[in-house]
Amino acid sequence: MIFRVTATPGLKFEGSIGTMDISRSVQGTTPQDYPLKIPGGRFFSTDYVSGSAWKMAGGGQKKLTVQIVVDGKVAKQASTSARYGSAQVTWSASE
Repeated sequence: MIFRVTATPGLKFEGSIGTMDISRSVQGTTPQDYPLKIPGGRFFSTDYVSGSAWKMAGGGQKKLTVQIVVDGKVAKQASTSARYGSAQVTWSASE
C-alpha cells in the first residue's frame, strides 16, 4: 500500500498519513510515494488509511493529487487546483 502525492514536478507540499494505529507528518516535493506498512501485515474490515496534502508557497493553479494505491491500483484519489489548496483521501479495508 502506498500514499502518493503528485503534481507538476517540484511542487512543495506538507501533509499527514494515518491509520487506526499510527499517524505521521510528511513533507517534500512532488512526485512522492510513501509506503505504508500495516502492523501484522493484513487489514481487518474495520481498518482504514487516511492521507492529506496541501500546497506550500502558493502552488499557483497547479493541480495537486493524493492517492491511496492498493495492490498496484489506485483505490482512492482526490485533487485540488486552488492556490493554497488541500486534498484528502480515506480508504477503508471494507471497500
